[in-house]
Amino acid sequence: MTKKSLLEATARMLGLTVDFSEESDRSAALGACCDYVLNELSTQHEDLLNTETIVSSDKKLLFSRFRENVVRVRSVKKDGRKVGFTFYPDHVLVDRDGEYDVTYTYSIKSPLLNEWIKLPPKYTENILSLGVAAEYLYRTGYERDAAMFSDRYYTALKNLSVVKRNVVLPARRFL
Repeated sequence: MTKKSLLEATARMLGLTVDFSEESDRSAALGACCDYVLNELSTQHEDLLNTETIVSSDKKLLFSRFRENVVRVRSVKKDGRKVGFTFYPDHVLVDRDGEYDVTYTYSIKSPLLNEWIKLPPKYTENILSLGVAAEYLYRTGYERDAAMFSDRYYTALKNLSVVKRNVVLPARRFL
């Protein structure tokens, strides 16, 4: 899904008529709410993993060289072996210079209107629309309606995170 399709679904859900080809206050507000929901989802609910090869300089792997916004570094490898590292706000400190494979979690950058949103397929347009609608209603002062959409959104997120297992009942003997 693109950001535009998500915003259009949210506008339909709220009964709003918004022309996203033109810049308006309402389209900007919906876009800001969408960016907030995507950032919250990617930092607090879903670990989006990426691995990149980064060259260190002065024993530092600078976050400005990464393609995505780094949230947490999971592992650092040199020549296929894990190496020790120290996490700092703007870089990762390693023992020596060279090429490192860094596996990290990242947050979604604010996508452009026609840009594809990089999320697992379990996060459908309908689920994300609930979150964007809740945030939009909260920001515009409709707290009761926002609470209803918010409850539905967080319930859907909770249901997505539950591990579904088959229920096996023990065999019973009839007397």
